Amino acid sequence: MGSGPGDVIAEIRGRDMPATYVLIGTSLDSRGAGAADDAAGDVAAVIDAARVIHTSGTIPRRSIRFVLFTGSGQGMISSWAYVQAHRAGLDRIAAAIILDGRAGRVNGYSLGDRKDALPAIREALKPLQSLGVTQFMLDTDLHSDGLPFLLEGIPALAAIAQPNKEQAESGAMGASPSSPDLAELKRRSAIAAISAYALADAEERPGPRSSLAEVEQWLNSTGLAAKLKAKGQLPAWYAGEGDPGR
Repeated sequence: MGSGPGDVIAEIRGRDMPATYVLIGTSLDSRGAGAADDAAGDVAAVIDAARVIHTSGTIPRRSIRFVLFTGSGQGMISSWAYVQAHRAGLDRIAAAIILDGRAGRVNGYSLGDRKDALPAIREALKPLQSLGVTQFMLDTDLHSDGLPFLLEGIPALAAIAQPNKEQAESGAMGASPSSPDLAELKRRSAIAAISAYALADAEERPGPRSSLAEVEQWLNSTGLAAKLKAKGQLPAWYAGEGDPGR
């Protein structure tokens, strides 16, 4: 399972389609000086999700791959590196779920304009409604580790978090909250486990892998191409450079 240097990867093999997997990941390293920007809580959530699913003894249809990316503080190096290292097998990824270490209460996912995948994702993640996860937005977070997957046409879900008053004020001042929200950390672990298992066990993928032409059309129609170009993150295949691998 080659990947970026320092990445931590584990996998629960699926019962029916083990070669296909749902990826759930987060940043292993901090992207800021304050706890509000730290990924430690989501690292714990991903690890605990793996523990809960494994100890339950229930195996989903597809495999679930748990990935802790390094290098997010240097421009999502490892999420990009993961995609590059696994380019030959990207068709095997049914969906990528990304927890981005944002402070606050997780209340949904952004899907990056994958309207076609929205109905299936809503249906599969209905069990999350009892945990208050009800928002599914069609926007794109350019700072998310899910972006490289979206650019490769893979349905990707980036967690949306709503900071509470203390967290919002601390973030505005560049300070850290006084202590982590343990109740929210436990809740995130449950959300991570349910999200990964539900999508891995669904009868069908949430959506097909988009073609390069479809991704290019999305980039142009939303204006994301210009933004990514300005950030130096426009994929090489967009300019006809490099081997797209498909």
